[in-house]
Amino acid sequence: MGIKILHTADIHIGVENYGSFNPKTALNTRVEDFLNSFDIIVNHAINNNFDLVIFAGDAFKVQSPNSTHQREFAKRVNKLSENNIPTILLAGNHDITSKYYEATSMDIYSALKIKNVYVIERAQNFNIETKNGLVQIIAIPYILKSHLLTYEKTKGKTIEEIDKYLIESLDYIINKFISESNLNLPLIGIFHLGIDNAVLGSEKDLMIGKGFTVPLSVVAKQEFDYVALGHIHKHQVLSKKPLTIYPGSIERIDFGEENDDKGFIIVDLEKNNTTYEFIKLPAREFLTINIDLTNINDEDINNFILNKIEEKDVKNKIVRLKYTINFEKTYLINDKDIREKLKDTFFFKIEPNILDSRTKNRSRNYEINESVSNKPIEALKKYLESIQIQDDFKKDIVDRANKLLEKVFLEK
Repeated sequence: MGIKILHTADIHIGVENYGSFNPKTALNTRVEDFLNSFDIIVNHAINNNFDLVIFAGDAFKVQSPNSTHQREFAKRVNKLSENNIPTILLAGNHDITSKYYEATSMDIYSALKIKNVYVIERAQNFNIETKNGLVQIIAIPYILKSHLLTYEKTKGKTIEEIDKYLIESLDYIINKFISESNLNLPLIGIFHLGIDNAVLGSEKDLMIGKGFTVPLSVVAKQEFDYVALGHIHKHQVLSKKPLTIYPGSIERIDFGEENDDKGFIIVDLEKNNTTYEFIKLPAREFLTINIDLTNINDEDINNFILNKIEEKDVKNKIVRLKYTINFEKTYLINDKDIREKLKDTFFFKIEPNILDSRTKNRSRNYEINESVSNKPIEALKKYLESIQIQDDFKKDIVDRANKLLEKVFLEK
């Protein structure tokens, strides 16, 4: 048995999608979901006598969390501290402000010098002596391009040139830290960033125009015994040698993650023999019910919807009911009956897609609404999916839109 490590990331306390205010706790019910999952993680580390906990970034949804969310996160960090479990808090993109000189949401923990808590807001290498041996750490928080724009080397550079400079700088720093390490002892890399070949989750909508990705080879150096990543919400193993893993977010953010398992990673760290296990969390379930009513008899339409809902287990789930219907038959829908059928859900929304022959059978896409008003790329993708256009053209349009938004962000 080696050194026992628990690796988690992307807790995002403050996400309130589909939730409501709970007067008993003074918290949003979705915030409670995230805290409940976080509690399971903390208790697992304590009850199983772990040697080290790695939190690879994004404690909060926003860079300036309110005092209630700060308090709830601090309670759980303090619980790990009181149980003498060293805990690494890496700053992610949601923890760092765009102004280089401003404090991050993690600064309070380093200022208070909490026992057993290591706050990482700048690239650094250091050692932690656990109860089962020494672990060498190389940790780099999220890098904001706007921080580098103050440097002479990046002034007047194109986006592509800045990305290249960032990647080269990151590679140099990691190699320098590795050269200062004792390769006879366990060495861990901890990074909050996107990797070129990673499969994206809902974070792609939260980071429009602000992010950049790096090649896997930059972080998955053979000298590492484990590489702990954060930032991507979908759990995935990018490399087996060295083990390079995104644990994913601890709760589902939206319907884009409906089919994703949520959990955390436990690692048995040994030199040249590190193993891991993904532990699933009982995250809040999302469910989409798709119903096509265009060929259903008039007298059967409403019951058809109710029966389709009845076939599903909707209790305590976040449910999206999507049905397609011809405009002239919309009067047959009894909205009250449908809502009654969905009353046991945690949350539900109804998205009708109405086909109107008066407008040459063009239907309104109800997914393009105020819910994506702050996600322009997501709205663009949904629009492109609704029209006849070649896939390569779609990709080109989205790529150009991303570059345009990123240019606007950099100019600001």
